[in-house]
Amino acid sequence: MGQLKAQDKAWRNRIHLDLSCASRPREVQRLVELGAAVRDIHKTYAVMLDSEGDEFCVHEPVRQH
Repeated sequence: MGQLKAQDKAWRNRIHLDLSCASRPREVQRLVELGAAVRDIHKTYAVMLDSEGDEFCVHEPVRQH
């Protein structure tokens, strides 16, 4: 188990989550209601921030051909 110190974020995330969902707009809205923030919206994904400022992405589902 590690310890976390309260300090300004001075480095990039050590882990970056990429979440896939059935409906990106609905999932982004749900996450905002839970306290996340939208940083950027792109064509197929949204970059979001959790309550501590860590980034994660929400993607459209991968379509198989």
